[in-house]
Amino acid sequence: MSRNEEATSILQWLLPQLECVDIPIVNVKVDATTRRTKPLRGDLWISRKPFNSRHFEEEIIALIEAKPAHIIPGSSQWNDAVQQGKAKAKKQGLPFFIVTNTQGHWNYYRTSDTQPVQLDGEEIRRPLGIKDLEVLVTQISDTVINAVRAVALPSRSYSRKEFQDALWQLKNIYRNCAIGNSDKMIHTTITFVMLKHISEQESLRRTLPKTVLLWDDWCLDHMDRDICATIEDIKKCDDYRDVANELEIASELGTEHCRDIREELNRFQFSGCNFDLYGAVYESFADTKMKRDFGQYYTSRHITAALSELLLRGEMRLPNYDLTVCDPACGTGGFLTEAYRVLLRNCTAKGALTDHTLKKLKEETFYGYDIKEKNISLARINMCLAGDGHTNIKQTEDSLITLPTDAYDYILTNVPYGQYKGSAGDGFTFCNKRRYETLFVEKCVRALRTRGRAVIIVPDGILESPSLENFRINLLNEALVEAVVSLHPYVFRPYTSEKTYALFLEKLPPRERGRRNPEPVFMYILENDGFQKGDKRYPIRENDIPDLLQNYRGRARGLHSFVQSHQINPSNFHNLLPEFYLNYYEHDYSSVNAQTYQKFIEQVERINVGLKGLFNE
Repeated sequence: MSRNEEATSILQWLLPQLECVDIPIVNVKVDATTRRTKPLRGDLWISRKPFNSRHFEEEIIALIEAKPAHIIPGSSQWNDAVQQGKAKAKKQGLPFFIVTNTQGHWNYYRTSDTQPVQLDGEEIRRPLGIKDLEVLVTQISDTVINAVRAVALPSRSYSRKEFQDALWQLKNIYRNCAIGNSDKMIHTTITFVMLKHISEQESLRRTLPKTVLLWDDWCLDHMDRDICATIEDIKKCDDYRDVANELEIASELGTEHCRDIREELNRFQFSGCNFDLYGAVYESFADTKMKRDFGQYYTSRHITAALSELLLRGEMRLPNYDLTVCDPACGTGGFLTEAYRVLLRNCTAKGALTDHTLKKLKEETFYGYDIKEKNISLARINMCLAGDGHTNIKQTEDSLITLPTDAYDYILTNVPYGQYKGSAGDGFTFCNKRRYETLFVEKCVRALRTRGRAVIIVPDGILESPSLENFRINLLNEALVEAVVSLHPYVFRPYTSEKTYALFLEKLPPRERGRRNPEPVFMYILENDGFQKGDKRYPIRENDIPDLLQNYRGRARGLHSFVQSHQINPSNFHNLLPEFYLNYYEHDYSSVNAQTYQKFIEQVERINVGLKGLFNE
C-alpha cells in the first residue's frame, strides 16, 4: 500500500474510530519515527501527552499498524505488518502492539511472541480508549498476556455519558445551595470547565503570571475567594481575553460547594474534548423555554460532525495554503468546532500536524460571525475547548452587509429563517424576496472563493416552493449544486421541528456562470440519525449517518441517487427536494400552469400592497 493510500485509510476510517473511543487526535502522531525506533516509522502512535509536548514519546502507550480493508489476518501482507509492528514496539519498549485493517479486524499482539493479548479474559477485537490502553501497557509483559481492568491506573479519558453523570451530581450541589436558575447553573458550570481547561493549557506552556492561582492552587479553606481571584486575574491577561468576560460563578456558592464541584470535575480533561461540552451542559441544566429559544442558534452536533466530515475530508492543503473556513451565522460554534476537528484529523493523517500548522489552524483559518454577543462568547468558549481557533470569531450587526466577497474556501452554516428587515442593499439578484434564507444562501455563494465549497442547512420551502423557482434557477446557474441531503423533522428536536435539508454547493468560475452545469445532483434521504424521533431523542440502533458518510456521491441505491440535470426543469419548478425524485412521496404539478400560477402570485402581492396601504393610513 502506498503512503497516500495508507494516509487515506487512516484519515477516513482509523482516526474517526479512535475519536469514538475518546482518544484525542492531538495525542496521536501518524507515519512518524521516534528517537528509539529510527529509522522505522510507525503508522500511528498514541500517547498520554499531546503531539507538541516534549514528553510525547516517553508517554507513548500504543502503536497501531494500519492496512487497507482487503488485507485480513493470516494473509502475507497482514503477517508482514505483524513483524513490522513487533520490531517497532520492541524498539519503543511497548509490551504490545495493534494491527488493523481499519474496517473490521483489530488484533492486539504481545510484543515478545506475537501471541493475542487478552483483556478481562477475552481476546480484543475492537479499538480501545486510553483508559483500557493504559491497562494493557501497565500489565502486559513477557509473563502476563491477560490484563484486568480492576487494577487499571487512573485515567483522564472519559465519555459524554460519564460527563453527564458528573453534571447530575453538580445539579445536586446547586440545589443544596439554593441555586434554581438554569442560566446561573449553566454559566457557573461552564466557568469551572473553562478554568480547568485554562489550567491544562498552562501546564503545557505557562503564559499567565506565576501569581495567578490555577486549578490545583486553590486553597481548601477559602476556595470560593481563590476562584474569584483567579477569574479577575485572567481577565487582566491578553491570552484569554476573548473568553474571560464569560467567567463568573454564582454568588451563592460557598467554599464547601466549590470544593465539591472541583472534586467532581477533577478527573476530566477538557482540552481537545471529542464532543460538545457546552451542548452537554446545556441539555443537563436548561429548562424548556431556554431550549426552545436556544434552538435557533443550535445545530445538533452529530449532524454538524457528519456534514463537516463530508465537506472537508478531502482537504489536505494545510499548512502550505492559507485555508479559510467561515460560518456567517455561527451561533454557539457547532459547525466551526466540528470543522476544526476534521482539519485536525486531516493534518494528523498527513503527518503535517506541527506547531506551525496548529498555530495556523488556531489563528488564521476559522472565521465566525453572529449578531448576538452572547453567542460569540459561547462560540469562542466552544472553540477553545475543541483546541482553539477562536481568534476570528466576532460579533456583527448583519452578516448580509459585512460578509466579504470571494473570501472563503469553505462555508458551513445553518441559515436564519424569516422575513428580513435589515438594511442590506439591492445587490441581491437570485430573487426579489427579502427573506433571510434566500439572501443568506446568495451571500454565501458570493463570499466563497472560486471553486470554494459550502454546506448550508436550509428549510424545505427554499428548495420546492414554486414562488422561489427563480431563486433556484439563479442558484443552479451560479453554483454547482453538488448534493442535497434530506434531514428528518426530528433532527433538531427538542429545540425545533423545522423540516430542513443540507445543501452542498461549489462556486463556479466566472466563465462557467450564467448557464446550467450539466453535472448530476446527488440526493439522499436521512431517515434515521441514531436517535429517537421525538422530543426525548434517546439513542436507537437505526442510524443512516454511517451509510451517508460511506456512500456520499457513491453508487445509487434505495434512498440515495443521482438526479440528472435535465430532470430539474420548469415542469417541476426546478424542484430540488430528494423526496420528489426518489419516489418518497408524490407531487402533482401537472394541473398547475406556470403562467397561471405566476398571475395568481402577482394578484396576491397586489392585495398585500393594498392592505399595507390601508393599515398605514
